[in-house]
Amino acid sequence: MKKQFNHGNRLRSPEDAYEMKKQRSTERYAASQLSINPWWLHNKILRDLYNLYGPFRDISHDVLTARGFNFSKYKESKTINGQKVFLYDKHGFYLTENKKVRICKL
Repeated sequence: MKKQFNHGNRLRSPEDAYEMKKQRSTERYAASQLSINPWWLHNKILRDLYNLYGPFRDISHDVLTARGFNFSKYKESKTINGQKVFLYDKHGFYLTENKKVRICKL
């Protein structure tokens, strides 16, 4: 543990202050990206779940809605191999026969 100087102005340890600054910076970056690109949040949710579950995995729509995903907002839709795919910048999704969501990477 680093020695902490107590000069009366410090409310948190340097490690806690650094973590809080990282969190504020992340929130500020997300807000700025969302104002520039309205699909940024949806693409981020799809990217995170794609990295978590991988391709060709059926995911319940409850998992996406719990993260703030709105199925009615998408950038464009195309029909690929007989499936209607809803696209964002680098990821997309389509609904399977059993009413699950499958995420694909473009």
